[in-house]
Order: sequence, then structure tokens, then C-alpha cells
Amino acid sequence: MALQLLEIYKLLNKSNCGECGLATCMAFAQSAASGVKGAEDCPHLSGDATEMVGRRADGADQLGGLAASGFAVSIEALRDKVRSTDLKAAAPRLGAEFNDGRFSVRILGMEFLLDGSGIITSECHVNNWIQWLVLTYASTPNPKAPEDRWAPFGELQSGATTVGYFSKRFEEPLRVIADEHTDVFFELLRIFGGKSVGGFDADYAVALLPLPNVPMLILYWREEDEFPSKLRVMFDPTADSYLGPEIITGMGRGIIEMLQKIIPKHDKGILSLQYL
Repeated sequence: MALQLLEIYKLLNKSNCGECGLATCMAFAQSAASGVKGAEDCPHLSGDATEMVGRRADGADQLGGLAASGFAVSIEALRDKVRSTDLKAAAPRLGAEFNDGRFSVRILGMEFLLDGSGIITSECHVNNWIQWLVLTYASTPNPKAPEDRWAPFGELQSGATTVGYFSKRFEEPLRVIADEHTDVFFELLRIFGGKSVGGFDADYAVALLPLPNVPMLILYWREEDEFPSKLRVMFDPTADSYLGPEIITGMGRGIIEMLQKIIPKHDKGILSLQYL
């Protein structure tokens, strides 16, 4: 991996601009070499350099953000943490349950079960981002009690340096989906347990529970006259005591991926939660 890291670093502009969500170009190179970041996450790479980063990051395979190889390493490391975590003691402080020797947590209203060896089962499809999310959440060491108020991502304790990346990778793609499929989008949010909330000037304000103690608020303003549409995602200020900013953005990307799979099926009248 060290050789891959240095080869990737040589292709970067060394500006440490932070637009990828990390503080330095070296940090990006390390993250890309491990498969967590993708070539498309650096806005300053040329087309040729983007292709070369992909090849160096994962051999013959193109790197696509949360690449399978990097995910596999990350997930196995998280399983090790879970194996040393008292899941029964962790469940109450995480808003989860512990039944029949397994940690039970709901993501967007759907149950996922985690055993002491780090294996996750569910009636829904358990893909990489779900594993990453459940394992991270279950092994959270010192979570804070939710404050029951809303804050933008940039006001989270560790979100200020990565807010541009969060907006680019989650808020903006979510706005596009909301623009193109407004009625279906908000119907799906309702299916996933979303509740309308008052007190905001947005056309839509919907609160969701991606995880029990990590509520998320989606505010959406329709396009009107000369004003373009707008979408903002907010969290309880304690969200990053459960999930770091990279994990929160990864969760958002997982939600985007889920919606992109579900909406075409919904449009054809074939709605199935297996696409989570």
C-alpha cells in the first residue's frame, strides 16, 4: 500500500485545498490507496490522472469511492472492535435493543441484527454501507445524549473542515433527486419513517431516523420564479459523537445509492425494500 500511496500522491496538485473532505493531499492519497476515497473525490485531478489513481488504488479495478477492497479492510477492522465491545451494555446508550444475544438496531425503520462476532443479518439486503454503519455505531465508545435540536453539518464539532465535501457528495445529489422525483422522493421518506415537522420556512421539512440516536432533518425548497431549488440536511448536534464526519457522509452516499435503485422500481410499480 505504501507504494500505491506515493504513486497517488505524485498525481495530486499538493494544494491541501480540503475540497475532498480531508485536510491534506497526503491524507487523500492514503485514503484513496485504502479504497475509502475515490479518484472522483479530488476536484483537481485531470481525466488521465483520475484513471491512473484508480488503477494504482486497486490494481486493475477502477476506484469508485467506497471501493470493495477498502471497505473489506475497514469492515474487518470494525468487526475486531465489535468483538471487544459489550453489545448488551452498549445497546441502551445507543437507543438499540439486545435480544437473544444480538444487538438490534433500526436503520430507517428496518431492523438489523448484529452478533458478537460482527456478523449482521436482516430481512433486508445487508450491503457494504449498511455493515460499515452498523459496526461503527455499535462500537461507539462515548456517545452523547441527543440535545433534541437541529444543526447544519458544518456546525458539528468535527464537520467544519468537511462541510464542502458533505454538500457535494450528499446534499447536492439529494437535491437533484428531490427535483426530479419530488412526489416519489417524499413518499419514500414517509415509507422509511419520515415525519413532517413544523417551524421551518421550507416547502418540505421531514425528520428521519437513520439510526436511533442520530436523527436527520431534510429541508427542501422548490424552485420558484428566479430562485433555484434548495435542499439542506441537518442533524442533532451530538451526531458526530456516534459517527465521524466521514461516516456521516458515507451514510448519506448510501442513502443516495439506495434511492437511485429504488426510484426506478417505484416508477414501475415494483417497490421492494430489498434495495436498501
